[in-house]
Amino acid sequence: MKTIFRYIRKVLKNSFDNIRNEHLKQNLLQAIPFWIGSVITGLIAVLYAQIFAYGEELLHKILDWHLWMIFLIAPAGFVLSWLIVQKFAPLSRGSGIPQVMAAVELANPKENYLIKNLLSFQNTAGKNYFQFYPGHCRRSHWA
Repeated sequence: MKTIFRYIRKVLKNSFDNIRNEHLKQNLLQAIPFWIGSVITGLIAVLYAQIFAYGEELLHKILDWHLWMIFLIAPAGFVLSWLIVQKFAPLSRGSGIPQVMAAVELANPKENYLIKNLLSFQNTAGKNYFQFYPGHCRRSHWA
């Protein structure tokens, strides 16, 4: 695997070194991170769509089995969501918009430690878990 990456890197470096226009090289180097980011974003969007489709399919199977199960799944989902947020990610409750606005305001070196709390992996994982819950229960109703 390592040799494959080395080979790809060597081919790309030789191709890049063959470009004679320095302005084109600079623009290309500035654009590459955005291309990589857009490919990663696209892959994550496809993954989200697949997970949502699976959640909907699971919910429909449960409801086809017994329609009254919605009266058990929804309240259980609300309580489970509330418990998980309270236990693992208390800062992730709510919509997330105020957290992002606060992080933008605090975007200076003196308050970096605050941004880490607002936009931590734990809070992001807590928010994303509830998007995939088959009952589509949101914890913001309880927070």
